[in-house]
Amino acid sequence: MKPDSLQLQKLYALTASSCLCAGGLLILKSLWDLFGMPAFSPLPAEKLSGFLSPAVLLLISFLCLFLLKWSSEKKLRLPLWGGLLVLALLAGAFLFFREKNAFAALSPEEASLAQTYARSLSSLPQSASSARILQALSARTALQLYFFLLVMGGAVLLCGLLAYLSENRLWLKGLLLLIQIAVLLLCALQEIPLTKWNVLPVLFCLLLFLSETAACFQNQGMENQAPSLRKSLSVFLTPPAGNLLYLAPVFLAAVLIIGLLPAKEAPMHWDTLRKLTAAAEDKASALIIHIGSLFSEGQDSYALSFTGYTGSGHLNGGLFSSSAGQLSLTGSRTKSPLYLNGTVHDFYNGHGWEQRVLDKTYSGNEYLLNYQELTDALAASVYTSQEQLEMIRSCRFDLRFEGLKTQTVFYPPFTGSFFFDNLEPDERNDSILLPKAQSVGFTYSFLCMDINWGNEKVQKLLRQEAWAQPPVMDEEQQKRERYIYQHYTELPDTVPQRVYALAEEITEGLSTDYDRMKAIEGWLNRLTYTTSPPQCPEGQDFTDYFLFDSQTGYCTYFATAMAVLGRCCGIPTRYAEGFVTTATRRTEGNQIMITSDNAHAWAEGYLPNIGWVPFEPTPRYYEAANTAWNLPAQSGTPAPALPAPENQEGTTVTEAGTQDSLQARYLAEQSGRLLLHILEAALLIAVLLLFLWLFFFCRSALRQRSYRRLDAVLKLENRMRKILQLGEMQELRLEAGETLAAYRKRADGRLDTASGSFGDICTLYQSIRFGGKEAGEADIRRLEQYVDALEKQYLHGCGRLRRLLYHMR
Repeated sequence: MKPDSLQLQKLYALTASSCLCAGGLLILKSLWDLFGMPAFSPLPAEKLSGFLSPAVLLLISFLCLFLLKWSSEKKLRLPLWGGLLVLALLAGAFLFFREKNAFAALSPEEASLAQTYARSLSSLPQSASSARILQALSARTALQLYFFLLVMGGAVLLCGLLAYLSENRLWLKGLLLLIQIAVLLLCALQEIPLTKWNVLPVLFCLLLFLSETAACFQNQGMENQAPSLRKSLSVFLTPPAGNLLYLAPVFLAAVLIIGLLPAKEAPMHWDTLRKLTAAAEDKASALIIHIGSLFSEGQDSYALSFTGYTGSGHLNGGLFSSSAGQLSLTGSRTKSPLYLNGTVHDFYNGHGWEQRVLDKTYSGNEYLLNYQELTDALAASVYTSQEQLEMIRSCRFDLRFEGLKTQTVFYPPFTGSFFFDNLEPDERNDSILLPKAQSVGFTYSFLCMDINWGNEKVQKLLRQEAWAQPPVMDEEQQKRERYIYQHYTELPDTVPQRVYALAEEITEGLSTDYDRMKAIEGWLNRLTYTTSPPQCPEGQDFTDYFLFDSQTGYCTYFATAMAVLGRCCGIPTRYAEGFVTTATRRTEGNQIMITSDNAHAWAEGYLPNIGWVPFEPTPRYYEAANTAWNLPAQSGTPAPALPAPENQEGTTVTEAGTQDSLQARYLAEQSGRLLLHILEAALLIAVLLLFLWLFFFCRSALRQRSYRRLDAVLKLENRMRKILQLGEMQELRLEAGETLAAYRKRADGRLDTASGSFGDICTLYQSIRFGGKEAGEADIRRLEQYVDALEKQYLHGCGRLRRLLYHMR
């Protein structure tokens, strides 16, 4: 058998297609095993593994491709595959009615017994009805096996048909290989177990594809011509016959040798690929977040509306849950929940919070002054260094932006230092801001204190009852304290007198600011937590409505109420938004994902000589925030954790009949913005399409203008080159050294049109170019009409993709 014989060509194509089909089936089998689909099969796991082994799948693929080719050559596709489909349907109908009749013949007790033994897979006891039950179970097993084989046959036929269609379509073969390679890489990244036999068929097909592509380029002589996108794509659209057939057995032998070599038991780690994939994911996420920020309201500081909470500026609105990742943390293990301040508000206006304190009269960075105040308090306390270890711990964290684009720096209360790369944030105010908004991949580190708020020694210090000698403030610290009492105790006139009366009632008889704040915190903890509170009526103070009318809400409601009640008692308070997590109490050194469901709001109260102390009035967070460190060790129970986010957590059923669903309310509140965003996106797409149309229009106009400026001879040359280009697109390329007469003879009428024959055009061109005839306007017009007709004829006969490439050339 000669290497270029027809039989060898068929064998090559059949081998390559079978391996391509088998590679796809092996990948599908791995995914089938991964998602637990073997339970769908009535066969035992051992028999199923043997039935779907690589050798069996390759043999099935070979048989499927052989039948596809044979039926196509013999023009028996409809009889063969139609007959197989009819047989499959008849077999299915037979097995279905057999199973139905077998169970219909059983009594109700026997049917129940059959179902029981079918689930438990235990043996039937010997009895008179055992034969009927066994017959019914056998009929059901046969039906299950039929459906299993039907699914497997459909998968084999689909993969085989795609492989068959790719024989004369390099672009399809390349696409299938690309999909298979992408799935293999994805499996490697996700640590999905794969055998080497999953990879080897794909490797064999990839080698053949590369050699076949190289042969196509070489056969078309493209190595001697200038690079052209159109010519390169034409290779994949219409590859010539007669490729590198003799390399198929070489590649097959090489792949088999690789498969027979012993493999290491340790899996490949793919570290470089993981890094590249992570970098690509970061770039893609950053682009998506940046595009989303273009359609946002334009603010770069953090707000709860960034992370799933509805509303902006006002406190009304439902809580819209979302599990999208926002930040990731890596660092120390804490013993208390970790609170991350984002945006801190100082002014309450009756329906929401604002930031107004930006003109501070004292020097220094606020977060450092707060940290220093607590360290001075510890130094002035009666507690020894060993006792202070029960009260505080030093922690370090690396924080990374995952799903945010913001200027806000997130940090815990009592943070001691930050570590930024080549950035100098504004650290003077309560909220720390970066010079410009940062997105996915931005990282920084910080050192902070983990404080045991439930410890008696800490509580005694917060009550100002643990001084060895009272701390002495310098002039700047005294300025800061006066400034805080002046600006962080203000309340608007909208707060009614009954709110002041309630604050006085809750804190009656208490002598320290800490005890007053804890009393307010405990009283609010008795109210109802809900993610869909009723709307505050317009014109009524938000806190008043929450405390006396609805008494239901989520974190922003409770934090606002606590801050306002604290100010009613003359205690400086502020409202903080950020994130909270208890995951840092369960791990150390591992990455922790902070999602939108971790977004939270709380109140902070200023205690003299201590600083800004966080308080947790929200019921579902209260217990975890106030648990002492040593409580789990004494009781033998795990520390309370924050409840898992739920859509209906703690939702009250009172007024449930009058409340719309959370999703409906969210859409009602956001429908205007969503519609605006859709219109903006549509406008952007329309502008891009307009620019694209203008580009092609201007390019066409410039080409026409340049052509009109040519003289008759140059126009003749230009049109003749156009004819040869159109001929080349129809696989009639003018070879090097070939004369126009030989080319005309080889064309053999394939370039003739209704406006004239190619032979007449060649005669006209040669008479003008070489015979000395003058090129008149009629001759040029005749040539242009012929070119237009030939172009229309080509475009009418080619596919959409070629037509698009032709217009874009």
